[in-house]
Amino acid sequence: MQIFQNVGVKINDTVGVLVNELQGGWISDLMSLASVSISLYVLVYGYMVLAGKIQTPLHDLAWNLAKFGIILTFLSNTGGYLDLSNDAIEGLKGFFAGGENTYALLDEKVLGIIKLGSEILQDASGIKDSVLAVFRLIGLLPLILGFTAAGALLVFTEITLKILMATAPIFIFALMWGFLRDSFNNWLSAIIGNCLIILFTNSIMKFSFLLVSDVLSNTEVNGKDFLIGLVLLVVAGLLNIMAVKWGREMALNIARVSVDAGIGGGKYTDSQTAKQIGKAVGAIGKRK
Repeated sequence: MQIFQNVGVKINDTVGVLVNELQGGWISDLMSLASVSISLYVLVYGYMVLAGKIQTPLHDLAWNLAKFGIILTFLSNTGGYLDLSNDAIEGLKGFFAGGENTYALLDEKVLGIIKLGSEILQDASGIKDSVLAVFRLIGLLPLILGFTAAGALLVFTEITLKILMATAPIFIFALMWGFLRDSFNNWLSAIIGNCLIILFTNSIMKFSFLLVSDVLSNTEVNGKDFLIGLVLLVVAGLLNIMAVKWGREMALNIARVSVDAGIGGGKYTDSQTAKQIGKAVGAIGKRK
């Protein structure tokens, strides 16, 4: 069954056309803007050198021009470096999804729900077992609702990542100038955060499905402790529903702290970074 994968192909094709059109126009315009802005920078820098306001002119100028050259290499996609960056994001996303694309992950969970429903119906041989099977199917409703919400979040995350990748030239250009660096940091934080959303949501969904499968395969729970088994089914479903809120908030908070620590000019030390991540996770716990 490849329902979501087929849907994903259509979405990716449509978004891909949009990305190519947007990036093509932006790269051309940004290269022109970069040329003008670098020329102005050199003029202003030269004036400051003549005015004696810069103590190490050659060192600073060489460093800034080298930085501009590296950024322009990515911005113009020379040597395919921008494409390699996009491939790296796709690889990170696939790694967090368990080595498969997001839509294949959703197809896997759909098959899991169908399998769970089949296992429940297989035990419905008499009136009593049929009634118990109906209750178990009702117990699966939170899991189905949670999967629907989590699936919608994953599809939205997938589309968001494509749009973020399309806007890469704009934020790479922003990295050239210090007063725009926060824009680049926020963009990178959004990319890492959306990849982490896939990781956390996928992990919680896997745990929920494993819990349900264990409940249904455990004959003791199905027989003597039916009520306990039913409660566990509901808990597994609620975990799936909460994955949409907890997973998203935790991922975005951790991504924001990580980018601030890594690119934000050494804002945090290693120990402070760990404390900030702990605060981010703790903030989620307080909202439960």
